[in-house]
Amino acid sequence: MVTAPGSGAEIIPFLKTWINLPSAITFTILFAKMSSVLSAETCFYVIMTVFLVFFMTFAFVVYPNVGALHPHGVCLYTVGSVSIYCALLIRYTTTHPHTSPPTHTALADRLLAAYPRAAIPIAILRNWTFAVFYVFAELWGSVVTGLLYWGTANTVCSVQEAQIFYPLFGLGANVSLVVAGAAASWFTAARASLPPGVDGWGYSLRGLMSMVAVAGVCVTGCYVYIMRVVKPGLDSQPSQKQQGKKKKNKAKMGVGESFAFFASSPYIRNLALLVVSYGVSINLVEVTWKAKLKTQVGGTEGVAGGYVVCVCVCMVCMVCMVCVCVYVVYGVYGVYVVYTAACMYT
Repeated sequence: MVTAPGSGAEIIPFLKTWINLPSAITFTILFAKMSSVLSAETCFYVIMTVFLVFFMTFAFVVYPNVGALHPHGVCLYTVGSVSIYCALLIRYTTTHPHTSPPTHTALADRLLAAYPRAAIPIAILRNWTFAVFYVFAELWGSVVTGLLYWGTANTVCSVQEAQIFYPLFGLGANVSLVVAGAAASWFTAARASLPPGVDGWGYSLRGLMSMVAVAGVCVTGCYVYIMRVVKPGLDSQPSQKQQGKKKKNKAKMGVGESFAFFASSPYIRNLALLVVSYGVSINLVEVTWKAKLKTQVGGTEGVAGGYVVCVCVCMVCMVCMVCVCVYVVYGVYGVYVVYTAACMYT
């Protein structure tokens, strides 16, 4: 989205606020409904299948036909159900009664010339398939990693084990960025050797999404093994505190009951405030950094792999320093102070 035609880094806050946030809320409601009807294992399989099918469909079906789907290539009347587009088009024809409707080859440009204040929504309409991919990529990190992975970890690890192993899980997740960065760098370098007429970005996208699909299948296989082999063994060996106590079944709450429970818990409210504050700060830094990067090198593809590897190295060093030095000496409040100081310095 940053380097797409008519777009830029300034589109990211709009996407996160008006596209990604409603999508996340909608997914939360759907997930609450699914959890009340389906088992946790079935929810995992459904969510993983939806994400993997979308990524493969985008790479092998949608992106090769992006010229026929975006409004600057072929008429957007086929996706005229988009409410923003309809509103802009109706307003255009109302205020310009003596002119013909915009043709498909100049639709986005003419809307932008007529309504320059709507540049960001028009940029999203111009590249709407990229916007949908961006939303799914953002949800992949928060849903698959934040919800499914840590939900599975909570069902397997006890509270005492979490204090020991969770920092190691986070460290392992950051080390995985080395593989992602190396893959991105390799595909970027391979694009230079492609024959003329071959879309280099499409080649990289197909390769990367294929890796995501393979990784998703491996994740699903590991989850099946954990739920079918590991978890039954743990359930058959209760801890000493749990011996003699009958396991209680957790009541499944609806969406309204879940939000009421969150609002009544100061602990969860503080965690929510912490997460929101982190999201705001990281998004402000991300937008500024990507805008400067586009100005400096004209894009992000050539430096994406190296950037991810550098982030991985810095994250590993920070995690080790925070866990070994700051957390042991100053506790969790010291960690918050270090993070806040790093953001302010940036």
